[in-house]
Amino acid sequence: MSIEATQRTESDLLGCCLLDGQIIDRALQQGITPGHFSNVHHRQLWSILCDLRLTGRDTTAEGVFAAWSSDPTKLNAAGGMGGIVAHQSATTVHAGSLISSLIEIHGKREGWRVLSKGLEGLKSGSASLEDLAGLADELKAVTSSQQSVQRQLGDIAEDAIRDAQEQIEGKPSAKTLVTTGLPNFDRWATPIGSEEVVVVGGRTSAGKSSLMLQIAGHNLAKGLRVAVFSLETSDDVVLRQIVGQRAGVNIRDLKGEMPAKQQEYLEKLRFAKTTKNLIIFDKDISLTAIQARCRLLATSFKPQLVVIDYLNIIGAEGDSYEKTSRISNALIGLRKGLGCTLMVGAQLNRSSEKEEREPNRTDYRDSGSVEQDAHRLLAIWRKPGQALDLNYYDCSLLQLKHRSGPLAKVDCRFHARTTTFKEVGEHA
Repeated sequence: MSIEATQRTESDLLGCCLLDGQIIDRALQQGITPGHFSNVHHRQLWSILCDLRLTGRDTTAEGVFAAWSSDPTKLNAAGGMGGIVAHQSATTVHAGSLISSLIEIHGKREGWRVLSKGLEGLKSGSASLEDLAGLADELKAVTSSQQSVQRQLGDIAEDAIRDAQEQIEGKPSAKTLVTTGLPNFDRWATPIGSEEVVVVGGRTSAGKSSLMLQIAGHNLAKGLRVAVFSLETSDDVVLRQIVGQRAGVNIRDLKGEMPAKQQEYLEKLRFAKTTKNLIIFDKDISLTAIQARCRLLATSFKPQLVVIDYLNIIGAEGDSYEKTSRISNALIGLRKGLGCTLMVGAQLNRSSEKEEREPNRTDYRDSGSVEQDAHRLLAIWRKPGQALDLNYYDCSLLQLKHRSGPLAKVDCRFHARTTTFKEVGEHA
């Protein structure tokens, strides 16, 4: 296909997206990325549309102008007002065929890149049979519309060597690691890697939502990008709780706080107003809606921690057991698509509570494949015999499963006033 025809396909698809935001979702679902667009203006406009769709804003041409009129540099990078308006000659009737065409064009372009690399190696005599076999696998992946190419063993080994050298030399890991902010627990349980699905279990009112938001706030303070799906509470409540936890205040009785604490809370709220590292969703309840939103997150926001609160109320088909299993299985694909740590809350059944014992791996409600699919299982155990209306209660945070590390337990105290967990002891 000629350059002109390719750019017309790109322009028409962008025009469809400007007319109907759901086409952005369809394109993302079929694997469209910024790399599919050969024109730099088109690539920038696609990124802008994904950003707007991610945050639920208007994705029409008017919406683009309204969102970026204060940033002419970014708007010009997308072709300027005239360039964007030019896309509107498209209609949405052929959106499906345009998506397919763009995927095919991109596949052929990538195929030519792989073939050229092989021919160059053959001409120079530098390509080994192993190199050619690797290129053949890469070409197969491209022609079958796969969006990721298997890495060569040498690249994988190079990463492993670098990680080992950093550990031997005592250097901080270059990888993005998520921590709970509870120092003893982090030391014994080990920090959480980007490849992990972490399930945080607890009985009703044990504080699993508070713990996950405390972890979210701690990692935000470290400079990580965090996305929170709140299925029970509104976005403003989530923000207030995270900020209240960081400031150490009772957000239900701000008037009773010391003036210095009141000011700290307000300052942190003002900072939250400007931060670009936190995004909160409170409308996505179904599994399909969360999956679509996560595809947008991976394309534009690129989070380093995603929190879903919580598994048992995600909407999906099937009875309770089947639904939980289906959602649990989907978490693996979600994490891979996001490329970051995925932390999900889950209810524990009443067995441990009735038997007044610590929870174990079989105590996750309608557990299905939760125990099998998670990389880590964390659980909050509220110690028995405590009144429900205390300002604090004693509990333990347990790591019941870790695929590549130890089990762990620390004793904590939950402070109801600030909804925070604080360590009071340490047990391995």
